[in-house]
Amino acid sequence: MTVINNRGVSAIESAFERGKILIPYLVAGFPDEKSSLECMKAAFNAGADMLEIGVPFSDPIADGAVIQHAQDRALRNGMTLRKTLRLAADLAADQKKTVSKPLILMCYYNPILHFGIERFVDSALESGVDGVIVPDLVPDEAELLIESARKKNFATVFLAAPNSSEKRLRLISKSSSGFIYALGLEGVTGERDKMSDKLSTFVENIRSIDKSENKKAHRVGIGFGVSKPEHFKMLSAIADGVIVGSAVVRRAESSPQAVREFIEELRR
Repeated sequence: MTVINNRGVSAIESAFERGKILIPYLVAGFPDEKSSLECMKAAFNAGADMLEIGVPFSDPIADGAVIQHAQDRALRNGMTLRKTLRLAADLAADQKKTVSKPLILMCYYNPILHFGIERFVDSALESGVDGVIVPDLVPDEAELLIESARKKNFATVFLAAPNSSEKRLRLISKSSSGFIYALGLEGVTGERDKMSDKLSTFVENIRSIDKSENKKAHRVGIGFGVSKPEHFKMLSAIADGVIVGSAVVRRAESSPQAVREFIEELRR
């Protein structure tokens, strides 16, 4: 596998420095491998600033019906972590023709353990991936991953929930690199008609705690439940980045063009 980049945390931080950013989520191998790559290219061409690539897993406990369906279909298509990294390498190579933008994986922990932690970090960087979100790994059990990642400047992004305690938020702050992922709701992924009016206070709390723990404060990205342009507008005023998952994945089943049009609508 050819080395595409070795940028990691620095690339993610640079993306945030350009302003409020949009981070779509797409599942590798859904609706099929070729189409998923085309959807990812379409998202970038439509104005996405960073892309979150979901690695299919048999028990996606953090995900709602739309993403569960997508992951199940991707698995039946034969998509694996290894194949996801190859897909990411193809996407990163394509991006280098224009403006190279960060890639992060959303991957459950079992495939990483099976692959081997250090090997995973090295292979991800070689494939053009800058970091990972592991939704079923809490920071107090992530020492091996964090240690391997920090040696290589590879980002580890941890999830902060609205009901996380101050002690938990401090640990998330210490363990995260790249940015902190604030959950827009308690529960699994999925489109919602309305976002909580308490999110501004939640993000302010994360920032306050993070500032007390780190010399260089993390950026905060917010996701889960985002489905409309008005959600993107509201959350952009609160956080540094907005992650849009189920609403993008649902359109991916239709066509790359549907993904492109939706991202352009959010951007407008």
